[in-house]
Formats: sequence, C-alpha cells, structure tokens
Amino acid sequence: MKSEPDPGARPPAALQPLRLSPASEPSPSGPAPGQEGSPYPKCELLPRLLARTLDLLVLTALTALVHRAGAAAGAVYLLLADGLFRGQSLGKRLLGIKVIHVPTRKGAGARASAVRNFPMAVLGLLAMGPASHWALLAAASLAVLGYEAVRSVLDPLGLRIGDALAHTQVVDAKVVAGSPALAGAGVGAPPPGMERMPRRVSRRAAARKLLVA
Repeated sequence: MKSEPDPGARPPAALQPLRLSPASEPSPSGPAPGQEGSPYPKCELLPRLLARTLDLLVLTALTALVHRAGAAAGAVYLLLADGLFRGQSLGKRLLGIKVIHVPTRKGAGARASAVRNFPMAVLGLLAMGPASHWALLAAASLAVLGYEAVRSVLDPLGLRIGDALAHTQVVDAKVVAGSPALAGAGVGAPPPGMERMPRRVSRRAAARKLLVA
C-alpha cells in the first residue's frame, strides 16, 4: 500500500527553484559609470579635446554662414552630435573615439547625446545673439571646455558632468572594436571557431563537417 506524500514536506533540492542572493542578482540597469562596473579604460584627453574643437568649428561655420539660423542648427548639432554615428560626432569619428552607453555597452544614441551635451548646446544658443556678444561666447566656451577638461583629467574614467548624467563614457573606438565583450556582442554572435568560416561554405557542408568531427 502506497503512502501518500506529506503535503508539508519540502521538495528535493533538485526540484527547488534557484534563487539568487541579493548580492549576486544582476542589476537591471547595468553597471553605473564612475563606479567599478565600467570595463572600459580611460580615453586620452588630447583626442577628446581635438574632437570637441572640430565640433565647435561646425557651430562656428554655421553661425558665420547663416547667423541665427546657423547658430540654431549648430546648437542642435552639438546636442545630438554624439548619436549621429552610433556614439560618434564628426569630430569623434575623425579622431577615432566614441561615446559608449555603459549599461548597454552600445554607442550612445540621440537621447544620451542630448543629456551629456546640453551644456555645449547652450553655447550654440549664445551664438544666436549679436556679433558684439561673441566675445562673451568665446569666454563661455573657454570656461566650459576648461572645466570639463579638468574634470576629465581628475576622474579615473575621464567622466564629465554630462557623462555622469547620461551614464556614458568616451572610449577609444579601437578598444571597443577589438573586444566583442566590450562591444556588447553575445546575442546572435557565432559560436567559437565559426567566426572565420567562409561565406561560400553552404549550411549542408558546415553540418557535414560537424558530423564528421
């Protein structure tokens, strides 16, 4: 005669649901920049300064050509520039650096670019004023760039205020391209040993190779 199972008995360990401790649970928002979660090394300051200078030259050129309309277009450009080429403005693309959204390991989009570049876009709005105010614009530009440069030097990851707000970090594009893990690869990535398989090899031939192996 079979005995009925005790309703109060605990199921075997193999059938119990796996629960993670609070310390081991992954954070839904990913690692926050400025803390130990960022895997990216600090980018050199010189290419960042040169890239920003080139982007400001775009603003200057547009303002000189069409004045107020050009200044407004320049302000929009500075605001969204880092989302144009998957984390690269024109200046950053030429200098080989890019802005990474650290929680997703992807290039910054328009939203992250707008958050991190808001102080720079204000300079574009100042350029909409009369030419007599351009001396004020130059002084404001030097003040903003100087403060951001000092903060980038002192911060261990080179973060400025906009990066802290947008959860972004400027990195060397070659570092990201050379490491699939840092580039956010994983979903849809080929299995190890299959990355260099020629495209002309058919699926049937690839399956035959796996069966023989």
